[in-house]
Amino acid sequence: MKSLILPYQNDRPAVTLQLKTKEKHWKFFTALVDSGADFSIFPAFAAIVLGIEVEKLPKTTAESADGDLFEIHKATLTAKLYEREFFIPIGFSKKQNVTPIIGRAGFFDTFKIEFDEKAKQLSLTPYSK
Repeated sequence: MKSLILPYQNDRPAVTLQLKTKEKHWKFFTALVDSGADFSIFPAFAAIVLGIEVEKLPKTTAESADGDLFEIHKATLTAKLYEREFFIPIGFSKKQNVTPIIGRAGFFDTFKIEFDEKAKQLSLTPYSK
């Protein structure tokens, strides 16, 4: 697969990817690509859409960029971006106003990521499997 050149969405580096539901269907989600995030964070409602019971997932604490600690429930899901499938750990948060973010784990080791602020675009090159 060649590089994917994606325009920023609302002036921000974001991707629309698919996550596999509990019933093996695919659901689309848009998330910011965040090189400063260790792993991905999505709002708890995304887990509901995916058929996942948040309360049954392992609980841990995450830290935001500004140092706030908050509770998340973690799962490793199958994701797909165009035709490339990969596993990605996601923390689901019950905090209000959580913007979905794609962090490094599972994503940055699947794709070489290049941010082009001047052109307002993101370049994703899949690594060999």
